[in-house]
Amino acid sequence: MEEHYKDYYTFNGYNITTDPEMNRKRYGITPQLQKQIDKLYFECRSPKNKKIVDKIKQLIIAYPDTQLKNNL
Repeated sequence: MEEHYKDYYTFNGYNITTDPEMNRKRYGITPQLQKQIDKLYFECRSPKNKKIVDKIKQLIIAYPDTQLKNNL
Protein backbone atom coordinates (compact mmCIF):
# COMPACT_ATOMS: atom_id res chain seq x y z
CA MET A 1 0.00 0.00 0.00
CA GLU A 2 1.51 3.28 -1.09
CA GLU A 3 0.95 6.33 1.06
CA HIS A 4 0.29 9.67 -0.57
CA TYR A 5 1.90 12.85 0.68
CA LYS A 6 1.59 16.29 -0.79
CA ASP A 7 5.28 17.22 -0.97
CA TYR A 8 7.11 14.30 -2.51
CA TYR A 9 8.21 12.98 -5.84
CA THR A 10 9.58 9.65 -6.98
CA PHE A 11 13.08 9.37 -8.42
CA ASN A 12 14.49 5.98 -9.44
CA GLY A 13 11.93 4.26 -7.24
CA TYR A 14 12.67 6.37 -4.14
CA ASN A 15 10.16 8.76 -2.60
CA ILE A 16 11.89 12.06 -1.90
CA THR A 17 10.18 14.55 0.35
CA THR A 18 10.70 17.71 2.35
CA ASP A 19 7.81 16.73 4.61
CA PRO A 20 9.17 15.40 7.94
CA GLU A 21 5.76 13.94 8.81
CA MET A 22 6.16 11.30 6.11
CA ASN A 23 8.94 9.48 7.96
CA ARG A 24 7.45 10.13 11.39
CA LYS A 25 4.25 8.39 10.34
CA ARG A 26 6.09 5.60 8.54
CA TYR A 27 8.38 4.81 11.47
CA GLY A 28 5.91 5.43 14.29
CA ILE A 29 7.69 8.41 15.81
CA THR A 30 5.23 10.19 18.08
CA PRO A 31 5.49 13.92 18.87
CA GLN A 32 6.68 13.04 22.40
CA LEU A 33 9.39 10.77 21.02
CA GLN A 34 10.43 13.42 18.48
CA LYS A 35 10.94 15.91 21.31
CA GLN A 36 13.24 13.44 23.05
CA ILE A 37 15.16 12.79 19.82
CA ASP A 38 15.56 16.54 19.27
CA LYS A 39 16.81 16.99 22.84
CA LEU A 40 19.30 14.13 22.43
CA TYR A 41 20.59 15.70 19.22
CA PHE A 42 21.74 18.78 21.12
CA GLU A 43 22.91 16.84 24.17
CA CYS A 44 25.17 14.58 22.10
CA ARG A 45 27.00 17.58 20.67
CA SER A 46 28.53 18.22 24.09
CA PRO A 47 31.72 16.18 24.59
CA LYS A 48 31.18 16.31 28.36
CA ASN A 49 27.91 14.38 28.20
CA LYS A 50 28.91 10.79 28.95
CA LYS A 51 25.38 9.54 29.71
CA ILE A 52 24.03 10.05 26.20
CA VAL A 53 24.59 6.43 25.15
CA ASP A 54 22.55 5.18 28.10
CA LYS A 55 19.71 7.56 27.20
CA ILE A 56 19.72 6.33 23.61
CA LYS A 57 19.67 2.69 24.74
CA GLN A 58 16.73 3.45 27.03
CA LEU A 59 14.78 4.98 24.15
CA ILE A 60 15.48 1.98 21.92
CA ILE A 61 14.18 -0.33 24.65
CA ALA A 62 11.16 1.88 25.39
CA TYR A 63 10.20 2.16 21.70
CA PRO A 64 11.08 -1.23 20.15
CA ASP A 65 8.63 -0.89 17.26
CA THR A 66 10.14 2.31 15.90
CA GLN A 67 13.29 2.45 13.85
CA LEU A 68 15.17 4.58 16.35
CA LYS A 69 18.51 3.05 15.50
CA ASN A 70 18.18 4.59 12.04
CA ASN A 71 17.21 8.01 13.35
CA LEU A 72 19.66 8.55 16.18
